[in-house]
Amino acid sequence: MSAKIDPSQRRLALAIVEHLQSTNVSPDDKESVEVAAQCISEVFGVSSLKDSEREEMGMGSQSLLSLFKMFEKTQEKMQPTPSTESSGSNEDAKKEAEALKRQGNEALARKDYSAAINYFSKAHHLVPDNQVYLSNRAAAYSQNEQHELAEKDALNALEIDPNYGKAWSRLGLARFSLQNYQGALEAYEKGKNVDPTNEFLRKGYETAKRKAEESESRFAASPNSTGGLPDLGGMLDSMEGDGGANGGLDFASIMNNPMLMNMAKQFMQSGGVQGLMNDPRMTQMAESIRNGNLNMNDLLNNPMVANMARQFGGGAGRSSQIEEDETQNDDHNPGNA
Repeated sequence: MSAKIDPSQRRLALAIVEHLQSTNVSPDDKESVEVAAQCISEVFGVSSLKDSEREEMGMGSQSLLSLFKMFEKTQEKMQPTPSTESSGSNEDAKKEAEALKRQGNEALARKDYSAAINYFSKAHHLVPDNQVYLSNRAAAYSQNEQHELAEKDALNALEIDPNYGKAWSRLGLARFSLQNYQGALEAYEKGKNVDPTNEFLRKGYETAKRKAEESESRFAASPNSTGGLPDLGGMLDSMEGDGGANGGLDFASIMNNPMLMNMAKQFMQSGGVQGLMNDPRMTQMAESIRNGNLNMNDLLNNPMVANMARQFGGGAGRSSQIEEDETQNDDHNPGNA
């Protein structure tokens, strides 16, 4: 023993040695216990103690085992027990969260989406592990055109409960609105698997499947076209006349092009003409055409022309039927979710 050992450590070592020597073990283990006791005695310098020194350093009538049992009992008494106050606080939080959810559903019903988001956020803050609050907030985000946030909330709700069908429905709607039709189709399909009787999941699945197939067909037919519309840039370029540097248009070719005429017919039937007639930019464009000053690049880069093209083709946006169904699917009845 080279270093000086604290007296308390020596007393503890002596108590351990005495405990090992007094412990009843099997004959096979007896030698191992004796070796352990001998090693501890030598390391802590208690092997050479006289009997009188042992009595002075020892713990008297109390053994190491009895002292340890006393320690265990003391620790049990000091162990905190779940208080009624704590459990009561949890119940109060759940009740408050449910009240906030009802207010959120009411706000959603009256189309006050910002208020609904606020109510559901407060409910989620009080009870973070409730998938309903996240799913309902996803519905509110969708109605508020915040589709990325809706997708995130729906995914988080499904992490809590993968079998919650409405969360799959909200995920499908969010992805559909982001024009991720394949992702929407997968979400609706998984939702149907966990909630086969949900009519909204079935309708969403059918609509997403149709849009996904249409999207694939358009891509296969013309990979470079956008939104299923004809390549207007190429079409107009092919109709460019002999206007030279001014980039004039051959309007005879335009009037004889069946694709453009059909698109124009659809647009007129949709009622979009009235809106264009009231747009001052339309007047300016008509004046440029009359004076022969319409530049091809200006035409193709004009946002109004891009908007007209989208309206001609009927748009590649979201399904109004899915959106309407999803609104009806919200938990307006406080007892439902």
